[in-house]
Amino acid sequence: MSRSLRVVLGFAVTASMVVVGVPGSPAQAAVPADLTTLVNPLIGTQKEGNTFPGAALPFGMVQVSPDTGHGTGYNYDRPKIWGFSQTHLSGVGCASGTDIPLMPTIGAVNSSDPNSYGQALNHAQEQASAGFYRVAMPNGVTTELTATLRTGWQRHTFPASTQANILFNTAEVKGDNGNAVSSSISIVNSDTVEGSVTSSGFCNTSPAHTVYFSAKFSRAFASFGTWSGGTFTGGSRTSSGTGATGGWVRFDTSTDRVVTVKLGLSYTGLAGARNNLTSETSAAGFNFDTVRNAARDTWNAKLHKAEVDGGTADRQVAFYTSLYHSLLHPNLAGDVDGSYRGFDNVVRTASGYTPYQTFSLWDTYRAQNQLVALLEPQVARDSALSLLAVDRELGWLPRWSMMNTETNTMTGDPVTPFLVDLWARGLLNGYEQQFYTALRKNALGTPPAATGLNARNGNPYYTTIGYLPTGVTCTPTASFDNDCQYPASATLEYAAADSALAIMARALGYTADADLLNARGQNYRNIFDPSIGFFRPRNANGTWAAPYAPTDGGHKFHEAGAYQYQWLVPQDPDGLVSLLGGKAAANTRLDQFFAYSDLLTNPSGTARDKWVNGAYDYYSFTTYNPNNEPDLLAPYTYLWTGQPAKTATVLRAAYTLFTNGPNGVTGNDDLGTMSAWYVFSSLGLYPLMNGANFYGVTTPQFPTAKVTIGAYGTQQGGTLNIAAPGVSDANRYIGTATLNGTGFTKTWLSQAEIAKGATLNYTVTGTAGSWGTGAGDTPPSSNHTTPPAAPVNLALNKPATGSAACAADEGPAKAVNGSVAGGNPDKFCSLAAPGWLQVDLGSTQQVNRFVVKHAGSGNEGATFNTRAFNIQLSTDGSTWTTPVTVTNNEVGATAHSIATTGARYVRLNTTTATQTTDTATRIYEFEVYGSGTAPSNLALNQPTTSSAPCGTTEGPEKAVNGSVSGGNSDKFCSGAAGAWLRVDLGSTRNIVRFEVAHAEAGGEQAAYNTRAYTIEVSNDGTTWSPAASVTANTAANTSHTVAVSGRYVRLTINTPTQTTDAAARIYELRVFG
Repeated sequence: MSRSLRVVLGFAVTASMVVVGVPGSPAQAAVPADLTTLVNPLIGTQKEGNTFPGAALPFGMVQVSPDTGHGTGYNYDRPKIWGFSQTHLSGVGCASGTDIPLMPTIGAVNSSDPNSYGQALNHAQEQASAGFYRVAMPNGVTTELTATLRTGWQRHTFPASTQANILFNTAEVKGDNGNAVSSSISIVNSDTVEGSVTSSGFCNTSPAHTVYFSAKFSRAFASFGTWSGGTFTGGSRTSSGTGATGGWVRFDTSTDRVVTVKLGLSYTGLAGARNNLTSETSAAGFNFDTVRNAARDTWNAKLHKAEVDGGTADRQVAFYTSLYHSLLHPNLAGDVDGSYRGFDNVVRTASGYTPYQTFSLWDTYRAQNQLVALLEPQVARDSALSLLAVDRELGWLPRWSMMNTETNTMTGDPVTPFLVDLWARGLLNGYEQQFYTALRKNALGTPPAATGLNARNGNPYYTTIGYLPTGVTCTPTASFDNDCQYPASATLEYAAADSALAIMARALGYTADADLLNARGQNYRNIFDPSIGFFRPRNANGTWAAPYAPTDGGHKFHEAGAYQYQWLVPQDPDGLVSLLGGKAAANTRLDQFFAYSDLLTNPSGTARDKWVNGAYDYYSFTTYNPNNEPDLLAPYTYLWTGQPAKTATVLRAAYTLFTNGPNGVTGNDDLGTMSAWYVFSSLGLYPLMNGANFYGVTTPQFPTAKVTIGAYGTQQGGTLNIAAPGVSDANRYIGTATLNGTGFTKTWLSQAEIAKGATLNYTVTGTAGSWGTGAGDTPPSSNHTTPPAAPVNLALNKPATGSAACAADEGPAKAVNGSVAGGNPDKFCSLAAPGWLQVDLGSTQQVNRFVVKHAGSGNEGATFNTRAFNIQLSTDGSTWTTPVTVTNNEVGATAHSIATTGARYVRLNTTTATQTTDTATRIYEFEVYGSGTAPSNLALNQPTTSSAPCGTTEGPEKAVNGSVSGGNSDKFCSGAAGAWLRVDLGSTRNIVRFEVAHAEAGGEQAAYNTRAYTIEVSNDGTTWSPAASVTANTAANTSHTVAVSGRYVRLTINTPTQTTDAAARIYELRVFG
């Protein structure tokens, strides 16, 4: 670093350093025409940044790059090049990729160990730029790499030799020779090599995926061979299986020293790899330079979408390299013809979108997703549709997917804020209902174990008691991470996700859902311990986990402690500030967190010495961790405390950590997340709350910036110009700000204000002023509401009876006393088989939800949790209905929602008392809740139309008259094929449930009950959306809980009866909302 740069980085301010942007400020140099000259792909290849220096195109399937035996491919400090493989993930923290490494060697082939045939790496012989890599090795070979979207190119210039080889070590993946699950190689003819690699175990034991390749050479082989284990067989064309597997091809380079190979990839099969290779490379032939130049031009166009000018050359390189890293992922999943392999392992053809794969959602939902949406909205939309396809294929949305598998890496609910943010930007138009249905399912439930997904597996507790307790077990529990391992941070992540989904629900008209989700967005308060002023793990019985130190949180926070997670309340920073004691107290805590007084005199040193420094230093720290995601938002919290100038100071210190060197990123780059944070912050705009569509405003890093906002429909597209003349590390405070010529002091801007282009102008100063400090200048707190009143437990202290108790102090009254913290006897216990517990609510109440707190809620072992039980309702204590039946419970607290029903008596019957042979029922609390107001039948006596009725007295109006007891003619009947019934609700209404009364409900025989039917909704009577579909009904009455809206409801009969009788018989169609 030059002396002049060291002076600039100091934050001590003198009057002579104050610079205000005024006309006449020195003009900045023009932005270079070729911005790839300002990209250094070697940045982040050291100290676990885990980037790669090789060649790739934006979002391409191929990342052809050198490997040095590191788990993610290349590490700057490793001494040898092992090979040049085709797949890499930029910045991940677990071993991955490095499929199909090729390595040029000289001489006999007698080892498959890259430690033997690898070549010493001399960084002085390396050259890396966007879309190109070159290295000269001690064996005299110079290797060059470039790429198209689905093909990797390698040009090897050998010394003169009759034994110039290229090895295919197909078994080498994830930096470990022989680590593939299986691999195969086939030397097809004189210039083609094909095969496949199957690998698994990302971070732990994630499912296997297979990649196929077809490699074409520029010249014929002189000879070839394969190996299996330690056996090397010249002339052999094939090898496959587990363990060491591979092959080689040999050339005579005595006169012609250049060998070029182009390799096509596919995840669908060899045919896909061949087709990709032909389609993307036929025009170029084997002209390596043509492809290299095309890659450079592609990257140059992308980099020009966010131009900056001014500042030091190293800062510009840091910016453009961060932009480059932000646009590497996700990656193409499909072939040139649209074929892709789904998560169910079925090859499909994508329609209406380009499929992408590998979504590090826990990381990317915070900044990288928003940057892609701003610059490349079509990629963002296609990424979302790719995630929706996973829901179709597996039945659930993923959390951290790699290729066509879910890895169950990380925790919380990142897919919700990721997708809601894209919806809020208008990028999911036409699919809003499908996305909402998938997201709602994820937010309210848990996936079937057969999916292999953990998802929000803490939901049974979270939806019951408002937080994930410590010391419990979540189900399903597939390998690797699950939310009960990190219950405190998972609670915070769930609450933020719920708040984001609430925004979407309300906009789509699902008011009840929105109210529920918004209330759950306040659940962060449930794990805030006011006695210590920190979030804290909590037991299922409500007591705080002890002993406890906020620096590590008992490792109940994922990859950080309570100090770093204390700021993760993006949905309600105002509420958080209040919990911390108000703005003054919150400011003090922020200052301590950032070591702010030290930043003012030694920003770079403080960032390195006082902040958390290591990529994996997760715990035992009280300060800011710029190396990981949990506290990325923290510098912007000053915007809510009325001290925006401090945000600028913190950011300027953080910029010093992004350098033009191999250790120039903070921690793992995590598929571009840390880089995207740097890009947004450098522009002076940062996305603050998913789905709320606004950015925090701070001083831009560079004097000028021009962002070409990607065009998508009428939602976005235009040029955002940003100017802050004279801005520097010293002159970092906003004096005044204008948007399109109009002054503003608020510290935030909405997406709508910039989406179609805008001009932002700032004057800057070296002294913090009053800009942005007004009471009305703080950003929105999207879920800042008065915490909802606790619902009334209708069973609390009501008369209770039950089967014979285990002991006198363990009677049924203990299950309705409102306590689970009174120790082992604070429960209802019964050895009877079956055990039962009955509560008299005193009068008929409208009930809709039950909470059962089993043994685990009282801190007993999970093996004592009730396995199977049901809940019954009665108005008279004699006639019972059974709305809830559970057969396979494992968790310590369960919640059960039903359609609102009138009941005075509520009964819990246990049919399998525990997870073992222990026969004692243990119920610590049985709670009953209700709204007091039942949904109304919106279809009652509304206008109807239908297919031709059987008779004049059996028209469609009979199906909405509220009666099933008027005899045989008190129904809608139609003998038409595909009989239908339509109801006009009068206006668009939110619908929560459909009920259909079939023939038996009206007194006819069960054989006439409708067998198969569909229910659809429409806003205009023309375009219809499916709401329910039944194919094998036999019941007299059917009910369908939904979350849809529409003015028109249409019931279509596909199979009218259980027999050959062709008459549809509908006694009542009820629509509740």
